[in-house]
Amino acid sequence: RIQTVDAIASEVPANDTGRLRATRTGCTELALTVRYTLSGTATNGADYQQLQGLVSVPVGSTNGNIIVRAINDTTPEGDETAIATLAPNANYTVGNPNSGTVTIRSNE
Repeated sequence: RIQTVDAIASEVPANDTGRLRATRTGCTELALTVRYTLSGTATNGADYQQLQGLVSVPVGSTNGNIIVRAINDTTPEGDETAIATLAPNANYTVGNPNSGTVTIRSNE
């Protein structure tokens, strides 16, 4: 499952990031890589720093974080969204909720 931990990322200040958390249940003796797809009105790599669509859950842990870092551009635009949706895989079962949203606030 995925959970929105910090729903807002702002262009300014640069360290105001949004955060989503992928959580697993069961055995934690092995690391787990979880795949996700990105959608929303914000563009990956243009409105926020490039995300690869993978989040790692380390050994001994039940969660891994997806950090959304807004890119401070000069384009006048309204707030935009970055939506991460967990992708099915043979190594895990996707739980609910299966998507989380971060709103990127523009400063123009």
